[in-house]
Amino acid sequence: MVINVNSICWMWHRSIIIIYLISYAYSVEIIPYKFHSDNDESINKCVQRAMEIISDQTCLLFEPATDFADRNMEPILFMQSPFCLWRKSNQTMHLNGKCLNELSPPLPSLTLSSSFSLWSDDACLAVLSHALSVTDSSLPIRTQVIHLINTMYNCTERCNIECENGGKVKNDCSCQCAYGFEGKNCEELSRRKLFTDSSCGIHNDEQGTVSLSTYPEARTGATFCQWLIKSMPEKTIEFYIKDLDLDDDNVPPDQPCNDIFYVWGAKSIANPILCVTRENLIGIRFESDSNWLLIELRTNPWSERSHRGPRIKYRQVDAPYQRSLRAFTTDVITSNASSNVPISIILLLVTMIK
Repeated sequence: MVINVNSICWMWHRSIIIIYLISYAYSVEIIPYKFHSDNDESINKCVQRAMEIISDQTCLLFEPATDFADRNMEPILFMQSPFCLWRKSNQTMHLNGKCLNELSPPLPSLTLSSSFSLWSDDACLAVLSHALSVTDSSLPIRTQVIHLINTMYNCTERCNIECENGGKVKNDCSCQCAYGFEGKNCEELSRRKLFTDSSCGIHNDEQGTVSLSTYPEARTGATFCQWLIKSMPEKTIEFYIKDLDLDDDNVPPDQPCNDIFYVWGAKSIANPILCVTRENLIGIRFESDSNWLLIELRTNPWSERSHRGPRIKYRQVDAPYQRSLRAFTTDVITSNASSNVPISIILLLVTMIK
């Protein structure tokens, strides 16, 4: 089979042209970047994962600088260095594994979900936010960073709404709430009318403990309870599971307990929690991904024995951004991007060009 090189080149350039046209028509901001050839692959993957998160939730599209060599725009260079620093003068982000380690709290290997890098997504997002000049020391959480990007680049057509508790801004400037939430800003618990214990609901103290009102006594009968722990916007939630007494009669090793226990808002814990591994969570330090943590308990109404349920201690702590991003500068880059278009549409159109 003979391969026509000219045809391949035309197809490739036509794809680039399509990206240009779509980005111009819908004012999608294309940000070129490149990695230094001496970088460790783990650092490159860390940054790429952050780019994926931002592209999924904003109107920014990151592309290798080699694909856009004719654009009159200086690419962001990510360079592994002995220090961490953003230099706007030459569009260079100096990175060091130590800084990323400080940004990523230690996570128990038992509960680690699959990841593209050795560091947390939020650590990588924090680094990239400096290159985009959207870092605000008072808004250190991933959802707030995404909100700042959407506002700075006008991705949501001048939407001023901010969605809480993992909610996302839709094209019509309303919030699409995550599981368990409702309200204009996703600020309310959608299943609060189903709660069966007085302890259920929102807890926003600086520190405290959540458990059923009957704890440490056992509770009989069906129980449905959600505890929403909220912190200040610039804080995250450090928590320890001190007790987790659940019905585990005749449960296979790869299944959750008969009393089902969930924790949302902390990617270091995989849901549903398997019954055989629950004891390994006791006493381990966990930290929420942002300023909220949703805990849910559904007990087995046919249990032959009564159980205490969970007991979790928590406190508000400085978010990882505040703990270790002081090494970065805060220079500002400008953008005239506007409007909102799903990145998936652009990628779909490009893949259809053959």
